[in-house]
Amino acid sequence: MKSIFLLCMVGMCWHPLLAHKYHDGSTIILNLFSSVSSSLVSDLNDTSVSELDVLERANKARKAHEYEKAYHLYLSISTNKEAQYQIGVMYFQGRGVPQSYSEAEKWWRKAAGQGNADAQYDLGKLYLYGFGVPQSYSEATKYYLKAAEGGSVLAQHDIGVMYFEGDHVPQSYSEAEKWWRKAAEQGYAASQHNLGGLYFKGWGVPQSYSEAEKWWRKAAGQGYIEAQKGLLLLKHR
Repeated sequence: MKSIFLLCMVGMCWHPLLAHKYHDGSTIILNLFSSVSSSLVSDLNDTSVSELDVLERANKARKAHEYEKAYHLYLSISTNKEAQYQIGVMYFQGRGVPQSYSEAEKWWRKAAGQGNADAQYDLGKLYLYGFGVPQSYSEATKYYLKAAEGGSVLAQHDIGVMYFEGDHVPQSYSEAEKWWRKAAEQGYAASQHNLGGLYFKGWGVPQSYSEAEKWWRKAAGQGYIEAQKGLLLLKHR
């Protein structure tokens, strides 16, 4: 594979063009986040409370670490795709319920079937690492693509990496560029950095230092260290 100024860290070589290859399977859900109170009973019995009201209360309870209350509120609107997704998260993390990958898979599959991109992405992670399901790269790729098409920046970034490296998909710089651009345009710093790297090398795009600088500046503006290094490289080339 073509290489670009490799850095070696923690006993392994790191490609500065490729930031955050995949998100750690042990922490599939990032930055998502106990007892049932009498207010929960009234929430569930009050027929004037809309589904959106219940969802808002459940989200508020989850953020307050009142996981059991949140779980029962989500369960009361269990046909809602966001509620299904959050129930899956709770089972994956073991918050408010016993930890269970198989239950996480069940609820994420329900939400994914309704088009929830986060659930599709996390189902892909389950298949990638074999958590609660037989490991399957083809299933992982299928759900990554669904999530990416649904607007998930994490999925878009990871699919871009897969195409860049030819990892379980045909190697294609142009496909990598396509997916990284989608995530970059949503403000995802790692994809902005990688897109800058493609322009720097002319891989899948016309070589352009000005475009490399543009995307590296966007990523660097968010504090992305590797993009800051790229700007220095441009300055001293």
